Amino acid sequence: MNINTERQHVLNKFPQKYRQHILDFSNNLTNLDVDVLIFTARKSACFFHCLEYLRLWEPGSRIITTDRLIDHDMSWIKGKRIAII
Repeated sequence: MNINTERQHVLNKFPQKYRQHILDFSNNLTNLDVDVLIFTARKSACFFHCLEYLRLWEPGSRIITTDRLIDHDMSWIKGKRIAII
């Protein structure tokens, strides 16, 4: 299966009215000028990993994590630009 077929297969799992919103939100995340993305739900992190696999989202050099990191030493995050998703 090629990547375009896989993309359509995944997007078709969602109602038509939400598909463009998913693509727009992926594009907005790609364009964020941040160093770290913190997902507040692990399911959303998994979903965006799927979008990355489908080449619908590009995390670039950003660090991607979930809010579980808040339970640990966060000194490494000092001075970084952060988006909480």
